[in-house]
Amino acid sequence: MILGFGVFPQEHTCDGADRSPSITVFGARAPYLAFIMEDLDAPGGGIFTHWILWNVPVTEKIPGDLPAEGGRFRNRPGRCRGRMTSAQ
Repeated sequence: MILGFGVFPQEHTCDGADRSPSITVFGARAPYLAFIMEDLDAPGGGIFTHWILWNVPVTEKIPGDLPAEGGRFRNRPGRCRGRMTSAQ
């Protein structure tokens, strides 16, 4: 999996546009994928889970800018991101 950056740009955080990033997938050998975005150094210590994407049919690219409220992906399990939240 490749995100195309090492540190999350502000546009992909609640301090920016809060847009989901695109994800490039390679070497998948399963019919479906799952992704977990965890913050290993979240304020307050511990691990904070920002979002989970599941039941994604194998593809080479997950598009960015998935709607937070579901939009055209509504009622399709695993296709829309959850609302990003602060660790505070």
